[in-house]
Amino acid sequence: MCIRDRLIALLAVLAMVAAACGGDDDSGGEGFEALDRDELLQAAIDEGGQLIVYSEATEAKNDLLIAAFREKYPEIDVEYVRLTPPDLIARYLAEKDAGATVASVVQGTSANFQAEQIENGNFTALTEDLIPVLGEGYPDDFLRPETGNVVNSITLWGICINTDIIAPADAPQEFADLADPKYANEILLADPNIADVYYGFWDTLVDEVGEDTVRGIAANVSQVFPSGVPATQAVGAGEGGVVLVCVPTLATLVSNEGAPVEYIQPSLTSTFEHRPSISSDAPHPYKARLWIDFSVSREGIAAWAQFDASPWEADQIPSGAKVPALDYLDRQDSLNEILGTSGG
Repeated sequence: MCIRDRLIALLAVLAMVAAACGGDDDSGGEGFEALDRDELLQAAIDEGGQLIVYSEATEAKNDLLIAAFREKYPEIDVEYVRLTPPDLIARYLAEKDAGATVASVVQGTSANFQAEQIENGNFTALTEDLIPVLGEGYPDDFLRPETGNVVNSITLWGICINTDIIAPADAPQEFADLADPKYANEILLADPNIADVYYGFWDTLVDEVGEDTVRGIAANVSQVFPSGVPATQAVGAGEGGVVLVCVPTLATLVSNEGAPVEYIQPSLTSTFEHRPSISSDAPHPYKARLWIDFSVSREGIAAWAQFDASPWEADQIPSGAKVPALDYLDRQDSLNEILGTSGG
C-alpha cells in the first residue's frame, strides 16, 4: 500500500477516534508563553497527562534519552513511539488532518518535512523564550531557522563489514574503495527511499568522488534492503560482506548480538542531523518544551548521542564530514538511476 493510501485509511480511523474522544484535552492551555526553566517545569507538572514523542531514532538511542530525562524529571510522564521516517510523516500528518494530534514532539531527520511544517504552521519555531537552553550558550552554528528548530545529534555515515567475509587487508577504508570489482556481489544496499537523509549522503558522494565512482559502487550491489536495520542484520548473518550506508549505532546493535560486524569510518563522509520539533497544537506543550530543552542540552545530548557528534563539541566533528546540500531531493530521480533503485 502506498503512503497516500495509508494516509487515507488512517485519516478515516482517526476521524472516528477524534469524534469518539470529543473535546477532552488536559493540555493546560496553549502553553507557548515565555517561561524560565523552573516555571516551565511547574507548568509541565500542572498540565497533567503523558507526553508522546514520535522519533525516527533507533530504540537504543531513544531508550537512553528517555531514561536520562526520567532521571532528571521523574515527575514527568513521557513515552516515545519509534517510527521509520515515511511512517512518522504519514502518521503525524494523518493525525493532524483529523484534528487528533497525538505527538507533542516530533524527533526527525527530514529537513524538507520540517521546513514544510514550519511554513504551513504545523510546527512552532523554537526560541529561547520557549526553550531556556537556547539562551544559555547553545552553539549558534547549529540553530536551524529554515526548519524552526535546532540540532541535538549529528550522525556520520560509514561502512559496516562482516569480518568473517572481508579480510582485514581487503577492508575498505573509503567509500570510493567499494567501486573495486573485488567487492562484486558483496554490497548490501539500504534503499535510499526509506529516508531523505540517504539521498543526502549519495548526493554528497556523487559530488565528492564523481558519478562514475558511485556507479562502480552500485555495480557491486547484490541486494537492496528496505532500510539500514535489515541490511546490517543481513551482513551480520553473512548474506554479504558490506552494507551501505551504515551508522555506529546499528553496527553496535548487531555486534552486541554476536555478529561479526565492524564499523569503519571513512575520512570523507557526510552527516545527517536529528532535530526535535514541537507541534503547534501539541496536546502537552509544556512537557514538550521541557523535553526539547533537555534533549538539546549538553547533558541530554551526552545521554543519547553516544556514537554521534554533539553540537556542544563541534571541534570533534571530522573535517571530512560534509553537510549535504539543501536541495539534494531535486536530484532524487538521478540518484535512483545511478544506484539502480526504483524510486519512491
